[in-house]
Amino acid sequence: MVLNKDGFQGFPVNDTSNYNDLRTNPKYAFFDRTKYISVLNSYVESVLLFVRPRRFGKSLTLSMMAHFHGVQYKEDYYDLFRGLDVDKDVKAGKLTPGQYFTLTLNFAKINRSDDLKVATASLNQMVNSAVERFYKTYAKYLDCGTSEMLIKSHVVDDCTKSFEDCIFLVNEVLEATKGTHHPLANINGIYLLVDEYDAFSNEYLRLDDHVTSRKNIHNEHSLLKFFWICVKANKGIRQIAKTFITGVAPLSLADQTSGFNIAMNVSNDPLLSGLCGLSREDVLAALNLRDVCGFNDEEVKKHFDEMERYFNGYRFAPNAGIPRVFNTNTSLEYLQTLIYKRWTPSPSYPSNSEVSERTLQLLATSPVITSILEQASRNLTPDKNIMSFMIPYEKLDNEFRFADLMNTKDNVSTWLSFMRYMGGLTYADEMPEKHLQFPNLIALQRLGAAVLNRYDLRESDITGALQKIASTGDISELLACYQRMMSKRDVFFKDFQKSEEHHRDSICYAILKNPILMPSRKRERIDFVLEAPITGRALINEIKVVKIDLIDIPCTEQQPALAQNDVFLKALTLSKISNVETILNLTFPRYDKIHKPGGRLRDWITEQKAQLEEYWMSTEMEELRIRRRYVTANLIVIVGSRKILLLRLSEDGQELGEPQLVAY
Repeated sequence: MVLNKDGFQGFPVNDTSNYNDLRTNPKYAFFDRTKYISVLNSYVESVLLFVRPRRFGKSLTLSMMAHFHGVQYKEDYYDLFRGLDVDKDVKAGKLTPGQYFTLTLNFAKINRSDDLKVATASLNQMVNSAVERFYKTYAKYLDCGTSEMLIKSHVVDDCTKSFEDCIFLVNEVLEATKGTHHPLANINGIYLLVDEYDAFSNEYLRLDDHVTSRKNIHNEHSLLKFFWICVKANKGIRQIAKTFITGVAPLSLADQTSGFNIAMNVSNDPLLSGLCGLSREDVLAALNLRDVCGFNDEEVKKHFDEMERYFNGYRFAPNAGIPRVFNTNTSLEYLQTLIYKRWTPSPSYPSNSEVSERTLQLLATSPVITSILEQASRNLTPDKNIMSFMIPYEKLDNEFRFADLMNTKDNVSTWLSFMRYMGGLTYADEMPEKHLQFPNLIALQRLGAAVLNRYDLRESDITGALQKIASTGDISELLACYQRMMSKRDVFFKDFQKSEEHHRDSICYAILKNPILMPSRKRERIDFVLEAPITGRALINEIKVVKIDLIDIPCTEQQPALAQNDVFLKALTLSKISNVETILNLTFPRYDKIHKPGGRLRDWITEQKAQLEEYWMSTEMEELRIRRRYVTANLIVIVGSRKILLLRLSEDGQELGEPQLVAY
């Protein structure tokens, strides 16, 4: 951390991403990342892709590179870089500043309208504006007329033509100076700096609307694809000599850029793991400033622990020796709040976060992601933090396409890769070459909320259902929430084959992050027990599942376009049955080897109470009744992944009540 102690007032937050402003304004603390300029310069490849989750300071990184490599800043070198890490390499002759014309494109500034014509026009304007800024900066170097003349002559309606004309002009000027003593003789060409390259295209990814997404992504005539073709065609010395591209995932580069297959993805290079993000040492140095924690060791520890829980956790290479880093912008916002001392910082609700709302919606559609959350809940115990849950992987994809996410077979590695790039997962503390984990509480909570939102469930619905359990012992509202989630989630044949354990884990996931109740450790003879210590209540719950392919349901539905299989058609019919007697009178097919062939669902349910009654009379249950004043038992029957029947056991454990059909 570099700062002027006399002038220091705070940290750069939000849109403060201009390197010159940070370096020359004494009020800002500056975290030196200039050593990575040398690392990036060491690559033989001329086109590099570097991806990180949102709010990690990628824009500031590009600004730093522009100020180092741009010939227009050469005279300001000592004010901007003197005494910093890169200065050592410059003095050692390892690299030279000011050897390029820099051209910066920021795709995050494009109007991402639902109307693709409007969005395309905005993309066109963004590129043309960047070319205009280029002429205003370099007209005096090119010596081909004033910037106004160059703009008038070379900036046209078609931005790809404007872009190519600009490169041609630069090449013409530099070729003329080659081998001379002209000041431009040492200029290598254009250094193209692309910020948030995928901010535009990612806005149009729709996993729940494959037709529209394919149309947007595979439009061979799109301006975006023509632009990247133009970049590839004009790569070379004294043209586009180097290109550095930042974004959040390699997904769009593979899909949206057609034949642009020349970028080397350096995101996982251990030598670049600290380029974006704050280290443990950075955060502690900031907290130990007088204006932040007043030299109070207890305050430093308190706030460091809180920041570590909410903002830390990102390891960007599968190497246990690589330290984890904090999210840059979220951490700086928190630190700046400590300086103001006008309100208590709230780490749970940052103004923004690593994972965008669009990405959260995308992640929430994936059964892979939902399964991970359910597995994590199954392994949650009072003495085990969910962030330590290890997610195994065989391989992670360095590059993948949108079609790989839509593929329902063998796409686990693609989803894990996508989630890691987006900031939802990170390489684990232990055996990172084989495991991932959740980085921090913010990422986990936002992902959980997105999944609930995906199934039209509000957090208040879950909270209200839990409060009802705690106050009255009635679990029906929570089951109704799960019934809605289950009905929208289970659409493939394998979904209808879920066991009692699968459904138990899913129900437990719904209450995972709520502190009112916590699923207790799994018992051998019962599915799950809910305890509410404050109100003295406990509920024991036995789950039974009747799979839809083992029920005779006359299929009255016509084959819809989205039907996955015949089982799904039966599920559509079952979904529309709202009478509990109709469901109880459903029968098992003659070929059924699990249930009584031709028997009714009602009779089968009656036979299932024995296990619940036995457990009710057990020693373990007696101990539970000593601990809790109110203990109730339920039999939960999930029918065809569409309906849930709830039956309550009487207080003496002898009789099951009448089946209740739960509904959202």
